[in-house]
Amino acid sequence: MATYSNLNKATGYVQKSFDVSAFAGQTVSLAFTGTEDSSLQTSFVLDDIALDTSGGTTPPADSTRTPAAPSYTVSLSSNTSGTVWTGHESATFTNASSTALSEVYLRLWDNYHGTCSAMPIAVSNVTGGTAGALSVGCTALRIALPTPLAQGQSTTIGFDLGITVPSGADRFGYDGAFSMIGNALPVLAIKDGSGWHLDPYTNNGESFYSLAADFKVTLDHPTTLLVPATGTSVDTPGSSGRTVTTATASKVRDFAWAAGPFSKISGTSAAGTPINIYSVSGISSSSAQSMLATAKTAVDAHAKSRT
Repeated sequence: MATYSNLNKATGYVQKSFDVSAFAGQTVSLAFTGTEDSSLQTSFVLDDIALDTSGGTTPPADSTRTPAAPSYTVSLSSNTSGTVWTGHESATFTNASSTALSEVYLRLWDNYHGTCSAMPIAVSNVTGGTAGALSVGCTALRIALPTPLAQGQSTTIGFDLGITVPSGADRFGYDGAFSMIGNALPVLAIKDGSGWHLDPYTNNGESFYSLAADFKVTLDHPTTLLVPATGTSVDTPGSSGRTVTTATASKVRDFAWAAGPFSKISGTSAAGTPINIYSVSGISSSSAQSMLATAKTAVDAHAKSRT
């Protein structure tokens, strides 16, 4: 901003600078106020206002975590053994940042357990955006949005999904007739003040940085297989010899399930929480009952510690 006094022509214009970098990416209103001094026999006038936007201060990064409020809808069908699943997934999300969102990244975490030429997690036929190249050992997929998403706006992307469970007793792997399917569903990466978080997979700890999300997952599988899953599940008859399990979970960081000829027992904790125990072959009924008793006590104890 520049000021000029007609009582001191030698001084001329006086320029004043204001750092407004904290408002980068936002719409702001600029107001001028002044007090006229009648003793100076002059008037308070605003004229020739100019804004210099070339300041040398780097705007602070927006620390807001986005894309926010993710909601995933998944429909998958398995082969006879529960080691291969195919179907469709969609993800709805909102841009919480003041900076427009022109892209998102999907984390295909379990591709760590394969190679880029033989990926356990295969994404194809992307809608709602344009798929780019895979990166970070084929565990990250960039999707360019058709138009930048302004703050508060929401959109949905969708894609066909194929999951092939590898051999191995792990959080993602099958051991005998039992498949454990953890970290298999593609989820949205997070962007915050540090930029996009595209960390590599690690077996030695926790590399899965994600926001709490809602999941609705429909699993069509042989009736001979039980599918314990995150959240609350409802089974309905499918086609001949098959069952459709619909699992819903709210505000969870991830969704996992298993598939196999499990034995199942159920109970309810003293506080009213339903609990299911699934055990593999070789686990005695007394051991399963012991696990159920422990789970009843533990879930109520943890619930109390959170209140």
